[in-house]
Amino acid sequence: MIALVCVVATALACCGSHVEAGLTGQTYSLLSRQDEPVDMAKPKNNSAKLWLKRKKFYLVYRSAKNDTEFGGEAQCVQMKAFDIELPKKRFSWNTPVTKLKVFSSVGYRNNQTGHMDGFTALIITKKSYEGLVYDDMFSIGELTYTHYIYKDYELLFTDYETCFTIWRPSDDVYMVWMIDRRNITDINPQCETAYHGPVNEYGCTVVKPKYYVYDEMICS
Repeated sequence: MIALVCVVATALACCGSHVEAGLTGQTYSLLSRQDEPVDMAKPKNNSAKLWLKRKKFYLVYRSAKNDTEFGGEAQCVQMKAFDIELPKKRFSWNTPVTKLKVFSSVGYRNNQTGHMDGFTALIITKKSYEGLVYDDMFSIGELTYTHYIYKDYELLFTDYETCFTIWRPSDDVYMVWMIDRRNITDINPQCETAYHGPVNEYGCTVVKPKYYVYDEMICS
């Protein structure tokens, strides 16, 4: 009986609690949520389809305050594909070449100078497991003379028009990017749903902190 009361109390506390903290938009809370069903016939995480859009992407917020992959605490982080190498029906070392390769500019605002810094990244789409018929991940890295130094990202959700949500498994960082727009309120709310993750057995989710990278005053 006591155990049952504890379970009910936990569920009620989860669905009712909400705590805000910080000036950068971080939110630590437990909220109830009703997820919308996903049409599996139209996947919302096709990474090749996303990059073939050739649109500019702006990082809105992430779960880590400092990210060395994108300029540390720099603001106005953005990416734009400028060259795409489509998969070809040819073989390299007896292995079919099937990956989409994207050369993208990556830029961010230097906090000291106020100017934009950046580099060229090589992005390669891939599958999280071989049973998939489409790519649901991509790597972002720099190509040297001898190595491809990269980090993997899993595409959790995208509507291909307003936003997408990704997760970097190597350090458990989540990000929401907007697609070819400057208004952070004009994006699909499902990107935030994917950012916070699935609900638990009580229908609640632990809301991740949000560190905003896009500032409309200086990035527009």
